[in-house]
Amino acid sequence: MFVMVKFLFTETDSGQETAAATNTQHDNQTVSAHSGQEDTAPSAIPATRKGRKRNVTGVETAFKEGDKLLAPDGTEWVVEPCQTFQAGKKAQQNVFKDKPGPTPFAKRYIADDEAASAWRLLIDETILKHIKKCTEAEACKQLKCDEWLVSLEELNAVVAIMYVRGASGMKGLELDSLWSKFGVPFIKDVMSRNRFREILRYLRFDEKSTRSERLKNDKFALVSFVWERFVTNSQTCYVPGPYLCVDEQLFPTKTRCRFLQFILDEAV
Repeated sequence: MFVMVKFLFTETDSGQETAAATNTQHDNQTVSAHSGQEDTAPSAIPATRKGRKRNVTGVETAFKEGDKLLAPDGTEWVVEPCQTFQAGKKAQQNVFKDKPGPTPFAKRYIADDEAASAWRLLIDETILKHIKKCTEAEACKQLKCDEWLVSLEELNAVVAIMYVRGASGMKGLELDSLWSKFGVPFIKDVMSRNRFREILRYLRFDEKSTRSERLKNDKFALVSFVWERFVTNSQTCYVPGPYLCVDEQLFPTKTRCRFLQFILDEAV
C-alpha cells in the first residue's frame, strides 16, 4: 500500500502562488491537499522559489491518528499528528561545550607576518632536536667518526626544500633537476645539492641502538616519538568542532615495516 500526494503550484493575477492538489487513490485510500478560505486547519510549509515564499495550507488526509499502514516490504507505519515531535535531550557526554578553532595558545604565538611561526607550533624544537640527534648518530655510525654534525637551520632548510618541491609540482622530477637552470632559484640559494643528499642519506627519526627493544612493544617505534609529539602539539593548538570527518589515503611504497597494510581491492 502506498500513498502519493501531488502539489501543483500556480500563480494568480496578483502574482501570489497558490497550491492545488491532485488526489491519487489506491486501495480506497485518498490523500488530498487544497487551498482557499474554506481551510479550517492551516499548516504553513515554507519553501522558496526564485526568492519568494509560498504556503501550502489545509493539508487533510483520510487517515486517522493511530491508523497502521503496512508497506510492501513489511514495514509497519503508524499515523501520528504533525508538528508534535520534540527532539530528545542529548546525553551530557554528547554535548559539545568547547569552542572550536585555534586555541588561545596558538593565537598568542602565531605571527601574522610569519607563516613559519604556525609550523613551529606543530613541529617544535623538541622534535627537530630529536631528529638531529638520531641523524648524527646514524651518520657517525656509518662513517665511523664523531665529527659529522647537522644544525637545526639545515634541518629546517631540508624541510623547506621538500615543501617547495611539492608545491611546485616537481615531485616526479629527478632530484638533480631542482638545482638545474630550470629549477627553483630558492632551492639553490638555501642549500647545495650534495649537502641535501647527504642529510637525506642519514636522516633518522629514532635511535637505532634501542630500536630492537622498543619494537617488541611498539610497531611504530621508528617514528613513534615524533608522531606522538606532533599529535600532542596539534591538540594543544587546535580544537576540532562537533562535526569532523576522518578519512584515509593509500600511498604506493616499497618500504618494509611492521605496520604496513595492503588492501588488494582498494586502488592507490
